[in-house]
Amino acid sequence: MRVPVVVKVGAFAVLVMAGYSGFANSIPQIESKPPQELSLEGGNVTQAQLVKAGEEIYHTKGTCEICHRIGQKGTRAPDLAGACKPRFLRLSGKFNVRGGIYTTVVVERRQNGWRAAPPVQLP
Repeated sequence: MRVPVVVKVGAFAVLVMAGYSGFANSIPQIESKPPQELSLEGGNVTQAQLVKAGEEIYHTKGTCEICHRIGQKGTRAPDLAGACKPRFLRLSGKFNVRGGIYTTVVVERRQNGWRAAPPVQLP
């Protein structure tokens, strides 16, 4: 008995979709939780508060650490600091979290012992 070509093509398509679905489900997923109340308005924000807020977003809600690492190889993306070996790196990312809520994440990395040159004041 001959199996019709349509049945063979359909079975092949189902197998391919099952393979892709199985692969997609093997990728680790994280649960996205609503952000905690964070207010950086009013001009009374220190640099330390901004750094803490950026680190919190980077490590939790921003889900950046899934792919990116700073100073070491990431899981799916290259090490941005190691790509060009800078003495100083400031990476800024803007995200639309959901529902019109936007956030900006800033990550910095400084090479050990590196100091910025003093600013030059022009007349």
